[in-house]
Amino acid sequence: MASFKTLTTRRSSNAVDVNDTIVLSNNREKRENKEQLKAQILKAGEVIQELRGYYDPESGKIAIISGRGRRECVLELIAEGHTINPKLPIKCYATPITPEDYAKLLVLEVTDNDGEPMKPFEIGKIAKELIDKHGYTQDQAALELGRTAARIGQLISIYSQPESIQKSVENDEISITLAAEIVQKHGDHAAEMIETAIVEAKQSGKKKATEKHVKAVKERSESAKTIATDTAPKPPSKAKILEDLCKQLLESVDYSTEDESEKTIAVSIELLNEISALLN
Repeated sequence: MASFKTLTTRRSSNAVDVNDTIVLSNNREKRENKEQLKAQILKAGEVIQELRGYYDPESGKIAIISGRGRRECVLELIAEGHTINPKLPIKCYATPITPEDYAKLLVLEVTDNDGEPMKPFEIGKIAKELIDKHGYTQDQAALELGRTAARIGQLISIYSQPESIQKSVENDEISITLAAEIVQKHGDHAAEMIETAIVEAKQSGKKKATEKHVKAVKERSESAKTIATDTAPKPPSKAKILEDLCKQLLESVDYSTEDESEKTIAVSIELLNEISALLN
């Protein structure tokens, strides 16, 4: 892997028109402070803080790695009719960019992020990309991203789960940590548990499910099981089964002759075997 020193010396600062930039990676979600950021840029009349990117030969444009929010704000402000400097200050890495350098740029999104801190599920996406596409081990990804291997394992585990769970995490309806715990404890029933916890949260006026809502769902589920058990018909006791078998045995008697002196009785061997099994 490229060292930080090698990577950071292979770049230069450029003023690039916002229309000559693109976004290729999609690890970041929409920022909650977008309107505040737009107001800051509008007041300054331009973007002050540098973005990071590299030249993409396929599109002929600068692919933005860090600073997507600033780029998006400038595009929206221009579309709204505001007078904004369309030139973005971008630190551009040398091209063609190598897979090793691209992986290092992904790491920089987390470790040298000069914008709003990444959310856990966003870090999980980057960790998964490093492992799946760039040959990192879980331990290597953890070391580079400044997390423990256990934490990285937890963050990426959510992306092997059903899409409904991933969407719940990405929509910030439940934390990735709590979702991972539910997956670990409830396995195939995790998706249903998470969905019900989210409904529980919304019914109580909350946007995000917490441990409190999960606990409420568990308690209600356990209570329903208890009621179902109490109201379900109880199986007959051993004595009752034996009594019924004896009655069946007596009813199955077959007399082979009407002569009392020569009377023999034919009985069901199957019934006798069942009675014997109960007595033993």
